Amino acid sequence: MTRHERRGALALVLLAVMVVVAVYLMRTRTHQLTPAEQLQMRQFELVADSLHQAADSAKHATKTKQKAKTRPRSHNQAKGKQQNKNKSQNAPSRMDPVPQF
Repeated sequence: MTRHERRGALALVLLAVMVVVAVYLMRTRTHQLTPAEQLQMRQFELVADSLHQAADSAKHATKTKQKAKTRPRSHNQAKGKQQNKNKSQNAPSRMDPVPQF
């Protein structure tokens, strides 16, 4: 190896070591929250939880309304739909031509 290659390899190794040390220090560093920050964090979690529950309730209400609106099909209609589905799955898909330059 030439002198420049050795220096470059050494620089890359040092850079990799610095990254590993920085990641280790960031993970082991502990930060204590003040009581005010803990209170704010708890309030935020409560608001987030209530919003999540409201969103779940809205989804559930929408699904039940949709189920109520659909009417049951007769056996012949369901059978015809199933046959159409099978035909469309077996048919090859249409491919668009590739542009030529």
